[in-house]
Amino acid sequence: MRKKLIILFSILTFLAVMITLNSTVFSVKNISAIISNADDAPLCQKVKDSAQIEPQSIFFLDESKIIQKITESVPEVKVIKLERKFPDKLIIHAKKRARVCYIKYENVFYIISEELTVIDIINTRPVNLAELFAQDDIDMSSAQKGHALAAHKTAQTDITNLFGCIKNIGQEYFDLIQKIYYFRKSNDIYLKTTSGVFIHLSYTDKLQEKVQIAFSLYNHTPLYRANGVICAYIDTEGNLKASYRPEEIEF
Repeated sequence: MRKKLIILFSILTFLAVMITLNSTVFSVKNISAIISNADDAPLCQKVKDSAQIEPQSIFFLDESKIIQKITESVPEVKVIKLERKFPDKLIIHAKKRARVCYIKYENVFYIISEELTVIDIINTRPVNLAELFAQDDIDMSSAQKGHALAAHKTAQTDITNLFGCIKNIGQEYFDLIQKIYYFRKSNDIYLKTTSGVFIHLSYTDKLQEKVQIAFSLYNHTPLYRANGVICAYIDTEGNLKASYRPEEIEF
């Protein structure tokens, strides 16, 4: 009987020690944020504040809930991971989302990231940002800050792939684009540049190569920058081609 009491007392003592450690030593006291692609102290502070972590054990943090709070409160960042550093430190790793375009819906302007996440919603037309037209392939009726847009699966893949291809040749190329027209059914993408010329990406296969050759032609042939259409395509023999035709396009 005495042996059982000793064992029970030992268990209770152990539990009491663990509870005490959890509420003191292992309670989250230090929170920091690291934004990998931006040196922005105010934004880091916003990320830290939005986590809204109450005093609790570092072992029992609800990571998905914390990430959701940050994403909804600070939609201009994407949380990459939460790093726990014992005994009491939490590091929030994030990256700043790039503003690549906007969509106008019911006289409101939705700023969109390269992942089709809504970064901001404003009442005035953005300056120096491309406007995206995707017909009915994107449902704007339920669009919210910090959430990805509801889109047709193919359209989502094609548009995010396009953004990635442009980013790969240089983030500054987004500044050359005034409007983006996406047509899923015909598999065509038209980019209207700020100079007035259209870039036509015929079909979305080998999109990276088409984006690169089209902008290369645009950059190295000043005559083609005023108007007309630069078309990037794959010919019947499977060769990558780019051509220019002096015509006007109206949508």
